[in-house]
Amino acid sequence: METHVKLVTLEQAQSLPFWRRPIFLLFLMSAAMPVAFATWSALLNNFVIDKAEFTGVEIGWLHSVREIPGFLAVGVIALIVFIREQVLAAVSLLLLGVATALTAQFPSLGGILTITMLSSIGFHYYETVNQSLQLQWIDKARAPHVLGWIGAAGSAATLYVIDHMFFALAFALKTYFQKIADPQDIAPTAAVAFTINHISAVFLPALLGYLWVTSPGGVFAFAAGMAATSLALALMIPRHPEKGHETVFSRKVVAPAR
Repeated sequence: METHVKLVTLEQAQSLPFWRRPIFLLFLMSAAMPVAFATWSALLNNFVIDKAEFTGVEIGWLHSVREIPGFLAVGVIALIVFIREQVLAAVSLLLLGVATALTAQFPSLGGILTITMLSSIGFHYYETVNQSLQLQWIDKARAPHVLGWIGAAGSAATLYVIDHMFFALAFALKTYFQKIADPQDIAPTAAVAFTINHISAVFLPALLGYLWVTSPGGVFAFAAGMAATSLALALMIPRHPEKGHETVFSRKVVAPAR
């Protein structure tokens, strides 16, 4: 029996019940992901110290291994040629949940690193696709408002209120990217940007793990320096960014009079 898949445009989806609209899927995924990740993060430190007897050095290597899939997130570009982005996001969330549930079954360095790698693949591939879907499905004019609500949905699903609130403010970077990018370039650019963002994340945890053993204060000082650098870069974003006016150093393009 031959089956036909009916394609529904974003405009047509607005007439569907709320639970069948793309925006509902974004809210659902944004609430589901922090449940698995926050559970893993909250239990990990006690588990690796009490059961696996990790020191700062092993924990540093653990977080370096965790960030490797983020460095390889560019592979999403190849996957979305064969798999729809929303399907890939759902599969990635499932992998994250299953790997998180199995973490306690492997109380050794090799076991924890392996299971962490698998859960991280799910997390980073989900995040890459999720960012792409948000920017494609949400109208530019409503993006800051809707992304704020989506961030709030993720915050309600976790116990980290203040920390997650500040971290969620990163949605400003998403709306900035949405305003300056061509729609057809959003998915591949998001994957490449996610990979570039994790270059330092792969190496720094291991290096800072050794620094922690000798000077814990040095780790916090280094983090404060990175935060100050990030602030300086954020100040380069203009008040009303658009294509051709990406930074405060570029002149805003004025449309010619007709």
